[in-house]
Amino acid sequence: MPVSEVRTLEMHFPIREIETLYQSKPTRYISHLVGHEGFGSILQLLKDLGYANELSAGEMKSCSDWSSFGISIDLTDEGLESVEDVVVIAGRKDGYTTKHRQSPLVPFDSCQRGAQLITLVH
Repeated sequence: MPVSEVRTLEMHFPIREIETLYQSKPTRYISHLVGHEGFGSILQLLKDLGYANELSAGEMKSCSDWSSFGISIDLTDEGLESVEDVVVIAGRKDGYTTKHRQSPLVPFDSCQRGAQLITLVH
């Protein structure tokens, strides 16, 4: 039986309930922003640093009084050793890190609509 080594970072963020927002689908909007894989994306920066192979994001759970949003990152060995940096890069609201300003991510400031649709609980 084949065995594979899995190095996955799972980040879960509690958010307000979103069932009442079904028409605007805010988590779908945010998951497209966070899960974008092209130039300037979180994944591209993590790949450039040798930290990750894949990234996915989206609604994890939806209940009548709370929900959660998650980011899953398939880490490389280097990413596992630098997991704190990966968390900072993936979790930064402004999409930038002070260490890697030469590789700007899609700025979330331009996506304020998503932030207005859904309020993250810290």
